[in-house]
Amino acid sequence: MAASPIPPTLAVASLKTATPSARSRLLEIFPALANHSRDNEPDTLSYYFFNSTSEDDYALYGFEAYPTKAALMDVHAQSDVFKNFGATTQKENLCAIDVDLFKPVGGFILRSGETERPVELIVINTFPSGSPVSGDRLKEYARYVEEEEKEGCPTFVVMENEKTGDIWTFERYATREFYTRTHRASKAFGDLFGDAQAAPATREFTEANLGFLLK
Repeated sequence: MAASPIPPTLAVASLKTATPSARSRLLEIFPALANHSRDNEPDTLSYYFFNSTSEDDYALYGFEAYPTKAALMDVHAQSDVFKNFGATTQKENLCAIDVDLFKPVGGFILRSGETERPVELIVINTFPSGSPVSGDRLKEYARYVEEEEKEGCPTFVVMENEKTGDIWTFERYATREFYTRTHRASKAFGDLFGDAQAAPATREFTEANLGFLLK
């Protein structure tokens, strides 16, 4: 059965902290915002946060989904809890917050009938607007992943950056072993990315156990 449609407004947030202590403090105050988004914002459909695997990257990253931009800008970002969170981060100089907005191209947040499950690895790939790997090709590839990698890849979203036109993928894998030995070793992967010029910029992450993947 095909996956449910991806909401039309997507965002990737970066809460960039400079030190381990700032990150620890950020993680103390962030759960209140994540819990409020889950319990009080029916149109905040995804609010899922994760950590970089890089030892010198102390940022907290998030994938968000909404039915409209107004749900993000006028409801989520205007809530008292969000404003209090922002005021605290500014007062204590904890982080700089960047948000990239996207429109969906293809793929799935969860397959139809599936529920959220823990994963070992999260991957974000970025393809510049001039890349030989187009959004259409990635959309077709996402269909392959949806059908053939059900046990190991519960999330594969293809999306276009509204500002730059770059194509990003947001991917989740049950284990790193599945990602390296099955996903990347498939013929479909080789056919799509075999040309070195098609290689994306890749970042790897782990779950932060904050927020929710999909209501």
